Amino acid sequence: MFTGQPPVMHGAQLDDFAMDPATPLLTEVLSEAGWFSIGYWTGWYVAGDFGFSRGFALYENAMTGGRQLEEEYRLALEQGDFDAARAIMAGRAIQGHQDVTSGTVVERATVGMDVAPDGDNLFLFTHLFDPHYDYLPPAPFDTRFDPGYTGPFDGSNWYFDPRVWDPAKQPQRQISQRDLQHVYALYRGELAWVDDNLGRLMDALEREGRLENTLFIVTSDHGEEFFEHGSRGHRNTLYEEQLRVPMLIVPPVGTYPDAPRTSDLQVTLSDVLPTALDFADLDVPASAVGRSLLPVLEGVQLGPLPAVSSLVSFNQLPDGGFEFWFKETWRTPTEKLIRTSTMGLGGKRKLAQVEYFDLVANPKELLRPIIDPSDPHVVRTWSALEAELARLRALQAELPSTNLKGRSTDITQIFADELSKLGYASGDDKAASPGEQLPWGAGVLPAFALPSSQDQ
Repeated sequence: MFTGQPPVMHGAQLDDFAMDPATPLLTEVLSEAGWFSIGYWTGWYVAGDFGFSRGFALYENAMTGGRQLEEEYRLALEQGDFDAARAIMAGRAIQGHQDVTSGTVVERATVGMDVAPDGDNLFLFTHLFDPHYDYLPPAPFDTRFDPGYTGPFDGSNWYFDPRVWDPAKQPQRQISQRDLQHVYALYRGELAWVDDNLGRLMDALEREGRLENTLFIVTSDHGEEFFEHGSRGHRNTLYEEQLRVPMLIVPPVGTYPDAPRTSDLQVTLSDVLPTALDFADLDVPASAVGRSLLPVLEGVQLGPLPAVSSLVSFNQLPDGGFEFWFKETWRTPTEKLIRTSTMGLGGKRKLAQVEYFDLVANPKELLRPIIDPSDPHVVRTWSALEAELARLRALQAELPSTNLKGRSTDITQIFADELSKLGYASGDDKAASPGEQLPWGAGVLPAFALPSSQDQ
């Protein structure tokens, strides 16, 4: 959303990499053009550590006690007390999931509008984190969608509750379908709670006299899983329940009178930056690969474009190294390829799984996919994915970039301290964090050929 780039390109997919300082962000372009930008965040993955504060005149942690929490965290890092910093970071992550903050964000944003100088154009970013687990909507949203439930689940401790998922048992999923239905109702309650707060935010903009000139965009970074494919929460898979999110664009009242109410056009989060800058009548940086969606409001039929998505994770090995897992997708409105590969340091990428889905016949991906790497559908979409990655790789090579040292986050220091205590670095040697051990660092992965039968 802030770079106009997909994750495979901006590379901020692991905790130890921030967005490249050489890549202009939406807020930086607006700031250079005289816009006043304020933002309020409630989940630590959009903290300033990862570069999100760039271009903001005011960028605040709106979690409960967030300001004090950040001061304590900074002090611990400055003093080299990595145990304390690690504890604060872990507590901050847990609190982010347990806290109920949408009301606070809207209250802060309402006050923040008064900070903006009169006459200045305003960019306002509100990060409403509540739909993440835990699912704890306040009344009356906690009972709106399942008022008759009398079971034991209240949406708390969702990801770690052994009554939900127990890796020591078979089957690992423990929660019944009825209880799962209730937790999903709580999730819907959180969405309704956020929707209510979006209404309050629009009311505040109207009171300030800004709504009539405001482009209002609502979207999400991912969806939530409720065992559709065996997982819960998020950051596990790239199935449709993770990737399909809303993109709601509300133009100023009276503009685009003939705009369609809905569109079936496949769009991505990379389109947010070009759309916002188009509205502000500003040039889009060459680094952005998304496109403006304002023509859709004008009734223009934009052509379809494929979308690539990615997910990077790792397992730490006994020798201090890492085994990396890569999930990548190529998607159009009618078909989708998901490939999963692994790689150890110094080794070759190995295909772990490939899945091809016909999204017309199988829109929720609940029917068995094609998993044969030699199937023509897989071969064709694999080639299409590689062609799109090659295009992004070529564009990335032409852009200014910052070395990995200049992109490290506080997590790099904390992780290095952990490895040092385990004996993986000594003296002046610095233990490398996960991202630093990737041979190509952050950015688009090297080309990956479809394995032959001999390679399987």
